[in-house]
Amino acid sequence: MDGVKQVWPVTMFRVPKPVPANARSFHPDLTNAHNMTGVDYIREAFSYTGKDVKVGVVDSGIDYKHPAFGGCTGLGQGAGCRVIAGADLIGDDFDKTKVAKPDGGMCPVP
Repeated sequence: MDGVKQVWPVTMFRVPKPVPANARSFHPDLTNAHNMTGVDYIREAFSYTGKDVKVGVVDSGIDYKHPAFGGCTGLGQGAGCRVIAGADLIGDDFDKTKVAKPDGGMCPVP
């Protein structure tokens, strides 16, 4: 037809059905990541496995009840909970015009 400059075919896609949250299982293949970061060398040379290692994360905030963090019911509570402590370092009223006023202190493992 006159005036038509381009035609694209219509492509149909099927959207996968979501997996229920209680049925999700995350088991990443870390072989390549371990090789690229040198973890494989550290594990072999020093017999380090990461057992009993705690990792601290400074973040603007997380939803500790999210399934990725083990489905905690409270800080450090719940089967499989991966978030064991937290702290509010700036307070609820903070914005860029106010001074930070922490209001919760540390929330240690119960």
